[in-house]
Amino acid sequence: MERNRSRQQSSGGKWLLFLAIMALAAGALTWGVGAILETREQFGAAAAGAGDIGILARQVVASANQLAACSDEKSYTVATRKLRARVRQLETVHWSFFRGNPGFSPRNRFAFEIKQIYLSAPIHAIARVREFLDHANLLLETPYPEFTPANPHLHYLKTAVRGNLIQTVSQTIRAYQKAGEAHLYRIITLLITAVGTLLLIAFFRYLAWVRRQPALTKYSAGRSGGSVANLLRNLPRKGLYEKETIPLR
Repeated sequence: MERNRSRQQSSGGKWLLFLAIMALAAGALTWGVGAILETREQFGAAAAGAGDIGILARQVVASANQLAACSDEKSYTVATRKLRARVRQLETVHWSFFRGNPGFSPRNRFAFEIKQIYLSAPIHAIARVREFLDHANLLLETPYPEFTPANPHLHYLKTAVRGNLIQTVSQTIRAYQKAGEAHLYRIITLLITAVGTLLLIAFFRYLAWVRRQPALTKYSAGRSGGSVANLLRNLPRKGLYEKETIPLR
């Protein structure tokens, strides 16, 4: 009975440990998968937002070029409205980086880092985009009689999309991709370390449990042997050594 009880206690402890380690491993995997998905989403949205800046800048220039083709003030006004709509779209994306949330998600734990990449050296994306928007807004304020194809603001916009602005956009995209990859590497490393540690704990605990089995068996056998010896010792010796005499008839 003592032997069975010892085995049951040992087996129960083993399964409790196994379940605890499995629960911790499942929690670590759940956290890791969630963190990986969130990191990819946020930095992917930042890189995509930087790409949108380049696309919208080209669309602004395309709309600005239509001003030169206007033959009267009415058509110039229509072209100006189209240009203003493009400029406002670009401003919306530009300001989203000030919040660190170009993906407009309800929760972004990388907002500060995304904002810093956009604002800081050596890329200076904020300065390039702000200067581009300033010239676009000045072009919008130019009345029809004063507009010429040689307008300096139009010239700046054309030059920017062929040079420094697009280069800045490309550098910004690479910076967000690199930052996202660095975060993913740290998360994966931490996840592997946590799960590996749990597996090692489970392995060594299992070895310890296996090594304890002979000792438990020997201890249980000793307890059982002692109980039988005590029982025999307490029995009457006459009943053990004397033979019963059967009378003859």
